[in-house]
Amino acid sequence: MPALIMQRDMTKIGLEPIGRSAPGTEGVVDIYLLPAYDDVATLYLIEGRWVLNHPPSEDSDSREAVSEPLTKSVLGHVMDQLARRG
Repeated sequence: MPALIMQRDMTKIGLEPIGRSAPGTEGVVDIYLLPAYDDVATLYLIEGRWVLNHPPSEDSDSREAVSEPLTKSVLGHVMDQLARRG
């Protein structure tokens, strides 16, 4: 698949596969906030499971990226963050 665009309300993100493999992974997908094409998160396929690496919540004291298993809830949370940011 060359790319995928997802939209919730007025927030659009693009998912672009960037590699079938990378060190320690089986696949990498970049997530961009559209239309600016800002790189906001990355999906990694590790041992057959997708992991979402994204910025911390605005209420977090940390500046470190957060990595957690990809679920509908986690993706929804990231989309909510992007909607507030956009």
